[in-house]
Amino acid sequence: IIGTEYILGEFRQEIFTISRDGEKRQLTNLAGEYSDARINNYSWSPDGRSIAFWVDRIEYSSRTGHYLMVIDVATGSMTNYCVFGGSEHTSPEAPIWSPSGELLAVEYLRDDGSAIIIVVDLTDGYAARILEDYRSIGWMTSP
Repeated sequence: IIGTEYILGEFRQEIFTISRDGEKRQLTNLAGEYSDARINNYSWSPDGRSIAFWVDRIEYSSRTGHYLMVIDVATGSMTNYCVFGGSEHTSPEAPIWSPSGELLAVEYLRDDGSAIIIVVDLTDGYAARILEDYRSIGWMTSP
């Protein structure tokens, strides 16, 4: 669940889980690290251990936009992969997990609507641009 609140004029958004017994657990603490951060388009890993999502409004040298984050649900460890998903005027689709959960396919959206497809290797910690002017819809697997 993504929770949103306004406190003293500041926008705050965090990710929470709720157990079957109703126990609430806050997974992120974006308000403590980034001012006015918003969570966009998240997806759970195939094994349910991680959540990949876009955070916008992070400012790195005046480059405000969407950045790819992955959080380990068990430990709460969050990694910013420094993969830019587009400007504050765009909204990238949810990251797409590979069936193994080791790779993510993400889009960088230009302001003109065109896209660049990037594959992020979570195990080895690198990202590679693989296609331009295409949209990602999923992973193909052999039968």
